[in-house]
Parts: sequence; structure tokens; C-alpha cells
Amino acid sequence: MGCSCEHEHTHDGKNENLHKTENKIVLIKMVLAVILTVAGMVFEKYIYVSLSLFLLAYIVIAYKVVFSAILNIAKGEIFDENFLMTIASIGAMAIGEFAEGIAVILLYTIGNMFEEMAIGKSQRSIEALLSIKPEYTNLQTEEGYVEVDPAEVPIGSVILVKPGEKVPIDGVIMTGISTLDTKAITGESLPVEVESGNNIYSGSVNITGALVVKTTVLYEESTVARIIELTKNAQDKKSKSEQFITKFSKYYTPIVVILAVLIALVPSVFIGFSENFSDYLKRALMFLVVSCPCALVISVPLTYFGAVGNFSANGVLVKGSNYIELLNSIKTVVFDKTGTLTEGEFKIFEIKTAEGIAEEELIEALIIAEKTSNHPLAQAIIRTFSEDKRFVEPLNAEVAEFNDFAGKGICAIWEKGKIYAGNEKFMFENSVETSFLSDIAGSVVHVKAYEKYLGYVLLGDNIKDSAKETIAFLNSSGIKTVMLTGDGYKAAEKAAKELAVSEFKASLLPADKVGYLEKYMENSKTMFIGDGINDAPSIMRADIGVAMGEKGSEYAVEISDIVLANDDVYKLPFMFKAAKKTRRIVIQNIVFALGVKFAILSISALGGGNIWLAIFADVGVSILAIMNSLRMLRVE
Repeated sequence: MGCSCEHEHTHDGKNENLHKTENKIVLIKMVLAVILTVAGMVFEKYIYVSLSLFLLAYIVIAYKVVFSAILNIAKGEIFDENFLMTIASIGAMAIGEFAEGIAVILLYTIGNMFEEMAIGKSQRSIEALLSIKPEYTNLQTEEGYVEVDPAEVPIGSVILVKPGEKVPIDGVIMTGISTLDTKAITGESLPVEVESGNNIYSGSVNITGALVVKTTVLYEESTVARIIELTKNAQDKKSKSEQFITKFSKYYTPIVVILAVLIALVPSVFIGFSENFSDYLKRALMFLVVSCPCALVISVPLTYFGAVGNFSANGVLVKGSNYIELLNSIKTVVFDKTGTLTEGEFKIFEIKTAEGIAEEELIEALIIAEKTSNHPLAQAIIRTFSEDKRFVEPLNAEVAEFNDFAGKGICAIWEKGKIYAGNEKFMFENSVETSFLSDIAGSVVHVKAYEKYLGYVLLGDNIKDSAKETIAFLNSSGIKTVMLTGDGYKAAEKAAKELAVSEFKASLLPADKVGYLEKYMENSKTMFIGDGINDAPSIMRADIGVAMGEKGSEYAVEISDIVLANDDVYKLPFMFKAAKKTRRIVIQNIVFALGVKFAILSISALGGGNIWLAIFADVGVSILAIMNSLRMLRVE
């Protein structure tokens, strides 16, 4: 605890016993110092015995503080709390207030212990998340399964995950049926049933059956590794409140030291040293003890540190505490539609052919065009017809040339000729009049092949149940909700009405989304939430960019400010509530600490109060502020 409170706190399993031992030693020193101090007061009549006992008590409890002060002065860091406590305690003893001088250090030590306990509690909430790191992988080799370091497993390896083990690397289940505990990854308490063909994510715990898994990424690119990296780095970006406190301490502490010197010397110069110096020196020492801004320097970063840990424990990965503070200023939330507000699993609702065109001809051309694309609509189309024996030939056909026009469609060339598949705008650009189809509500893929229009397929996507609740919460909180989508107007309008968003824009390219986003940002702090690589420019541009961590594009996750581990927007109400509570606790601590300190500083400067009141203003206020900060760990 202190004005330059930059302690290193480690609480991993290897040094947990060391911390316990250190705490016991500190407690023994405190008890011994109290016994010696009481003995010194009892033998007050025997001045040399009493003085020896007081000095011994001071050495026992204060040597570490005094040594730290000397060490920091040698480094050029003069105005820290060790320095202030050393000056205040030695000064008190110099004017005969031995018990008070020892009490300053004793209670400062108690305050330090409370700080250690508080930070330890915050650290453990982070460690609960970091404990998901797998220690080994059962890798399939010619000799059977061998335990190896997850970092040594290549992509495409076969691994075995036994019941009770953590999933070490992301992959696809080859064989086995089981139940997974994904709480550490998504914040979800309900177990998830998985089987052959399902994706499986590292950090999950396998509960029931053995699973044979084929890895799809390297360990450092896996879910658990990304979560650990994000959490470790979250404190690198300080919030504005934290930056303010750091600057505040830098200028505040030297000022109060100078004021303390003036309080001790100036009145004595005018009134006379011999009669009043002891009284004014005591006032100055009280002023010094009170002045240390420990409550602010510790409690504000501790509150944000606890908030980052709490967010992580709830499946929300924040890349800096500054984003938690910024959440309080967000007045517009912009959503991508597909995969963000909807399930992201498209299904074909209707196949409509042009006059004189057979359905098989339309589907054949559609498969040829879409088979090489990674677009969700293309994948849904191929998934629908992949098991249909009628379309084995187009599914296996060789495409001579393939061009993807982002946000519009695809042009493919194969042995029978050129095929265009895409939206209405793309058809219009390629001399097809489809305006009579504009009223269709859904994602429409039109097909032109061999110089004639063949027809279209209508695809739809179900809206997530939690999306409606989330948008209702945001609307009721006075936050504007906007949906930006590349879907056609009718499909977007249908989804917007069902979701009750404030505004929506349809038929947008990635660049269009950024353009609209910037317009909203002109009037308010804006958050953008998306999942695909096409959302990446908007995620990067927004005041706060949020990405889906499970199925979202790796690039979108990389450049985002916040990651939703389980791909569901229902975490937003928690995020906004937790951010408000974080700010509320920070403001409470700042107002309380400064209010008490300035009141007692004024009393001390005018000669009122005593050293015990000064100690309360420093250590007592710090302890209360720290305890208030710990409430941040209990937001759910």
C-alpha cells in the first residue's frame, strides 16, 4: 500500500506456501512489537529501560519500511509512502511520542496486510480462469498415446481426452460421446452434450466419455491460450481514472511534504522555536501521515483489476480496464445481424425457378458457383445438397475460374459456361432485371447461367432468443440499438421488427457499415458487435469493438477490444451493469478518501486532532476503500 504502490503480487500454487509463511512472520513481528510497546509504557518511570523497549519495538516492526525508504531514495524515488511513514514515525518518537510513532508503522503494516489479502482475492478470480490451462496432451503416436506438452502438438494431430481431463487444444471430435463443462470458457454453468463431428474448444472439461479429437489449430492459437493471453494483458491499458490517480500522486505527495515542512517551521520562526516548535512539528507529522493518498492509489486500480477478473469469470474477455470505464459512456450499440443476433445457421426456405427452367438446372448451377466460397450462405447451400445423389457431378466438378465480389456475389466458369450467383444488385450489374423479387423477406441468392436467368433460392436464419432480451434491456436503458446487415431490405426489416431495434440499414458492404458507424460515432460513443472478417473494419473503428470468441473470425477476435467467449450477446446487460458498479465504487472511494483526508488535514494544520485520528485518515480510510473495492468481485 502506498503512494507509489506498484507491488508485484504472485499467487500461483508454487509460492502459495511462501505467502502464508511471510504472513505468519509479519503477525509474529506485530505481536512482538505490541508486547514491547506495552512493556515500554509499563516501565515508563525507568526511562532507559522504557526507551530501550520502545526502540526495540520500533526496530522489529519498522526496519523493512525504513530500509525500503532508504532504498527508494537511492533510486531517486523519494516521495513514496515508506518515506512519509519513516519521517512521521521517527519525528513522533523524536518529540517523545514513542507509542504513537510505533503505532504509525504498526497500523501501516496492518493496512498492507489488508491490501495483500484484497489483491490476493482479486488475483484468485483471475487464477480460476488461468487454471484452465492444460498441462499435457494425450497425443496419438505409433507406440500409442503419449503425454506431451500441448505446445508441441502439430495441426491435424489426433489426441485423446479422457473423462475428467481438460480439452488441451481446439479440434473436431472424431469418435466418442460425452458431456463438457464449458463454464471456464463461456461462463455457462449448464453442461454441453457433444458427439462425433462437433467442434470442441480447449479449456473445457470432459465430464463423462472418452473423446478422440483431431486438432484444428496450434496450441498458441487455441481458445484457452487466447483467453489466458487476453487476461494477462488486460491491465496494460489503464483506465482514465487509474491514469488520473497516478498523475495525482506524482504532484500531490511533494506538495504535502513541502506544506508539512512549512507547518513545522513558519509559525515557529515568528513565534519562537523554543516554546512552540514541538507543537508545530507534531502538527506537521500528523499532516504527513494523513496526506498519503493510499486509499486512492490502491483502491482505484484494485477495483478495475477486480472488474477485469470478474468479467473474465463470466465469459467476457476485456483487453484493458479502460474499456470497462468506456462502457459507461456508450449510448449507441451497433450489431451485425448474421451470427451475432441470429444463429448464423442458414437453411433454404424456398427454391423458385424462372419460367421454363427445371429445378435441377438451377441447383446444379448454384452448386457450381457456391462450392468454392466460404460465405455462410454458400456453405448452407452446399450443406443442403451434399447428400443428394442427384448432384454428385456438380459437387465434384472442376471450376476453371472463380471470382468473389464482396457483398455482391460470385462468378464461376466451368465446362458448360459462366455462372453468376448473388444478390439483386449483382444481377442488375450483370444485365438481369429482378426488381419483381424485391419484396422477398429473407436472404436471396439469384442465379444467372449461360446468359439466362434461372431463378433464386431463399434462405433464412433464426434469431437468437437472448438477442430480443438483450435489445429490450438496452432500449430500456436509453441506449440506441442499430442493426447493420448485408441482407436485403425485406429480410432486414423483418428481423428488425422482431428484435425491436431502434434503427436498421440493409444491403450493406463492409465499407458501408463503417460509413454508417462513423455517422453514429459523431453523435455518441458507439459500440460495434460482430463476428465475421467482414465486420473487422467496423470492430476496429468503433469506440469499443466486440467480437464473438467461439465461432467468430480469428482476425475479428484479434483486433477487438472485448471478446464474448460463448458468442452470445446476452452478456451485454451484465457488462453494462458491472461497468456502472465499477464506476460507482471508484467514485465512492475517491469522494470518501479525499473528503476524510481534506477534513482531517485541515484539522491537523490548525492544531486539532491527534496522531490516532491521523492514522485513521491514512490506514483506516485505505482499508475501508479496499473493502469497498472488493464488492466488484460479486457482480453476476
